[in-house]
Amino acid sequence: MRVLVVDASDRGGIAHYTEALVDGLRAEGVDVTFLAPRTGLPRLPWGEETAGWNVARRRAVAAAAWVRRAAVVASEVRRSRPDVVHVQTPIAGVLDPLLLRWCRRRATLVRTVHNAEPHERTRASARDRRQWSLAHHLVVHGREAATIVGVAGAAVHVIPPDPPAADGPDPATARRALGIDTGARVAVLLGLLRPYKGVGLLADAWPLVRAELPEARLAVAGSVLERFPDLERLLAADGVDGHVRWLDDDEVLAWAAAADVCLLPYAHGAHSAVLHRAVAAGTPVLSSPALAEETDRLGAGRVVPLEPGAWAAAIVDALRGALARPSAPPTREQAAATAALYAEITAGAAAPRR
Repeated sequence: MRVLVVDASDRGGIAHYTEALVDGLRAEGVDVTFLAPRTGLPRLPWGEETAGWNVARRRAVAAAAWVRRAAVVASEVRRSRPDVVHVQTPIAGVLDPLLLRWCRRRATLVRTVHNAEPHERTRASARDRRQWSLAHHLVVHGREAATIVGVAGAAVHVIPPDPPAADGPDPATARRALGIDTGARVAVLLGLLRPYKGVGLLADAWPLVRAELPEARLAVAGSVLERFPDLERLLAADGVDGHVRWLDDDEVLAWAAAADVCLLPYAHGAHSAVLHRAVAAGTPVLSSPALAEETDRLGAGRVVPLEPGAWAAAIVDALRGALARPSAPPTREQAAATAALYAEITAGAAAPRR
């Protein structure tokens, strides 16, 4: 059984997930070829790298990268003749429908849908959603996600992700590196700073926290595409320390390790890479009902209704030490389940190719 895994992400949660999956699959004895930016897939600049670019330049760079990516994937499919092509992310932008249809005629096409509920409604997210039905099999991370993607028409398989290995600093080391007093009570809002992550809710809840616990600090650490009113309101509140810039993966893990609690009041979304980094760092989380399934599975912390008073009370409790640290997370489960899916596919027990 030969498998080609393709992931266009070069950093962040999906990149960590895919690298761990590939390592696990190889440990399971699967013959895997891995195409990603670090293994030869052309890279597309994004985030802070494109700050100040005009629309014409963004489109031209993206179009060139999409063409090169499609060519590299097609060349690898011809070379390795895989039984399964497993795609983790959009690859070639507007060329993806052609590329995916071409791949599915030569192998069984599997797609992992990491965010069944798009974090932001964009043309790219709408285009990606339309392409789910091009796969023979869809992998999702939870039961709610399976319900959402079930309308696509492909066979759907729930394979929850394992969190990354606990390879970060201990809390004291992380605090020294970040300049945080070792005795401070610190909550953190971490990662890409977007409205759907509950920034407005925290702006309402945080003054209530400070009224109950005046020494509490909130670190807001991460990058933003464009500043927005709720973020400005939160950053202006007493006891809030803003670190609004791009964080590399090591810094994300350091912030997660340094905090007493990580805050995830997401309005929607069934999966959070920040939650996984918190679990890897051994830091408890407060999460919204949208992340309840993943929070409960990993023993990561407490689920809190999306109401400012409830969040304020939960943050105070967490900063006073009421939350236990996450237990030892599962490992290699995602690889074993994915390898079993491949075996089912190649044995012909799964849905035939279309």
